[in-house]
Amino acid sequence: MGKSRKDSHKWTGADNMLALYYYKYKTEFLGLEEKELCEMIGTTLASLKMQASNFRRLHTVTEGLSDFSKAQAEIYVKYGKLCRYELFKELKKVLPIDEVITSRLIKLTGKNLRKL
Repeated sequence: MGKSRKDSHKWTGADNMLALYYYKYKTEFLGLEEKELCEMIGTTLASLKMQASNFRRLHTVTEGLSDFSKAQAEIYVKYGKLCRYELFKELKKVLPIDEVITSRLIKLTGKNLRKL
């Protein structure tokens, strides 16, 4: 049986930034649910949680999964000390967070509330 797209997800720098944010703050301040985060980057919640656990190891040194990548370590060094707001600003530069929120609002209301 072949792997699905979600099983073979290639984690990008932007995806790793999202995993770091998820580790530190879950979905707080994003305006998105876990399912929407995973759909946005094309992965599963289980995979996102495993990647977040890699960042937990980088943060605590003793807890979480120990198989973090060099790319994750670089993301952690660059963004790991940012506060929630600053990390959110960086995420918005590389992921279509606003577009996902707008799409959800249109589905819920039938109107683009951002244009009102």
